[in-house]
Amino acid sequence: MATGVPELLAKFLLPEKLVLALLETVSLVGIKFALTSKASLSAKSTHRIIAVGMWWSFVNNFVRCLSTVWKVHKSLDYTNKFFFFSLNANLSVVASLCAACLVTMYLKNGKAERELCAMVGAYIVLFPVLQVFAFNEESDVNKTNMVVFVVQAVLGVGFAYFVKHYYNSKYTIKPKK
Repeated sequence: MATGVPELLAKFLLPEKLVLALLETVSLVGIKFALTSKASLSAKSTHRIIAVGMWWSFVNNFVRCLSTVWKVHKSLDYTNKFFFFSLNANLSVVASLCAACLVTMYLKNGKAERELCAMVGAYIVLFPVLQVFAFNEESDVNKTNMVVFVVQAVLGVGFAYFVKHYYNSKYTIKPKK
């Protein structure tokens, strides 16, 4: 999943990705606590998913991306790095919404179904690889790396769409005709 591009594959460090997957698991536990807090229990579940997912994404991106985007913006040099950080921030929003939806499905179900466990496992493995893209902080992101990242982002959005569709099919009340 890292990429098929040799220069990026050389920078793909499996131990680093395993630590990121562990951190993503801890993040899911944090989202569970945010979704079950007393303040959020009075809202509809779809509103809770959106609120917690957006807030989680904001907190993750604020520190990580703001300084770099600000430096690039002030220099008026709209390089590929600026577009990379924009895409990465948007992918983080998708990942956080997806995580909030998965945790909500687990909380509503009360037990872990096989499909839900598979989706959570895929999330834990997929999004750390997608969100933390290997490139040199000092150099620009070349076009090959950007194309590969866009393909990976499309895969992440496709996975999130599948989770949304699964949530709607299982947990949304359909009106009777």
